[in-house]
Amino acid sequence: MRRRSHPGIGSGAVVTCLLLGSLWPGAAEAQTVGPRMGSRAQIQATLDSLQQFATVATVSDEARRNLQYQVTAVARRLDQGDVWPGDQVNLTVSGEDKWTGQFPVSANRTIELPDIEPVNVSNVLYSELEGRISEQIGRYIREPRVRVDVLKRVGVLGEVANPGFYNVSGATLVSELIMQAGGPNAQSDLDKVVFRRFGQTLESGRPRVVWESMGLDELGIIPGDEVFVPVKSAFVLIRVIGFVLGTAVAITLIATRL
Repeated sequence: MRRRSHPGIGSGAVVTCLLLGSLWPGAAEAQTVGPRMGSRAQIQATLDSLQQFATVATVSDEARRNLQYQVTAVARRLDQGDVWPGDQVNLTVSGEDKWTGQFPVSANRTIELPDIEPVNVSNVLYSELEGRISEQIGRYIREPRVRVDVLKRVGVLGEVANPGFYNVSGATLVSELIMQAGGPNAQSDLDKVVFRRFGQTLESGRPRVVWESMGLDELGIIPGDEVFVPVKSAFVLIRVIGFVLGTAVAITLIATRL
């Protein structure tokens, strides 16, 4: 019997969501927030497809829960936008040095540019940001030529060569971010990477095959979040044994000198 097709549901992103959802429950939450530079109409189409998929009888309960979560996430993106406090906006305005540089997004989701009114980005998608800034600057000069990129300040901590916080594009892959921090060392357990916000684990147990090929925006990472690379269990044991032996030796040395 031929399976009936569902119009408007054939997008690769949503199919990927369902396939990965069967392997890892969190995959659906990350794969279909819509194209990063998609228009509002494109992201709305993603939302419509997700909502249709969520009603398909053959979808498993687990996949359906993931889809419902994703429906909420995409709807939130449409309602609240992509640009958040703490983001850094790399702005280039041709012939205008004062408006060229890196500008932070404030707590009330505005961008403060010299000599003009703040640019409100509270519900702006990435695809709309350049137009929003151009519109504001266009009140002061004719036909401004504007280029925009948005950076997030994200931590890479744990077993990497250069742990710390880095300003990176939301399109940056997690694997690229780890390499920007100097890459993993011999003790890194890349199969157990976790994502943290304000010291709390957002999600753990994501298979490496999933997160390695995903961007920060796809994973829902916001400024201040951390990618933590833990140490392998075997090395934890070695460190503990080393600490215990080191402590015992130190105590013995102190005792022999008393």
